[in-house]
Amino acid sequence: MGTIKDITDLLTQLAKSIKDRELASKLFEIQSLVAQFQSENTELQKEILDFKRQLFELQQENNNLHQELENKNLKTIFHANLLWLPDDEQPYCPTCYDADHKLIHMHNFNAPYIQNRVVYTKPSLKCPKCNHIAEITKYPNMKNS
Repeated sequence: MGTIKDITDLLTQLAKSIKDRELASKLFEIQSLVAQFQSENTELQKEILDFKRQLFELQQENNNLHQELENKNLKTIFHANLLWLPDDEQPYCPTCYDADHKLIHMHNFNAPYIQNRVVYTKPSLKCPKCNHIAEITKYPNMKNS
């Protein structure tokens, strides 16, 4: 089967070659309807793409909301300017959790400090997203919280 353009071209040729005016008129009507269907089809395809985009965005938002809800329901403890979860000895950034309900692990970082005009570094932790810095501490005893 040909494309809509092929069908339209064929109808045009048929209408021109037919001597019967009424039949030729009907073929031109069919040709006009085919062109209208083609235009409507294009519009519908655009609408489908827009709906797919909207669906994708809503699915992303839904996933983010589910993650936020899960994170809100976690048993956490705030200790030594860090956020901790049970059975996870690597702390999370409290700033990111408070702002976005995102659990971002803190990374090792050598924080510079000055003492007697000499620059030293101190092993610390730093958030890769918001740059929150905290001293390295041991995992808290979660049973006492």
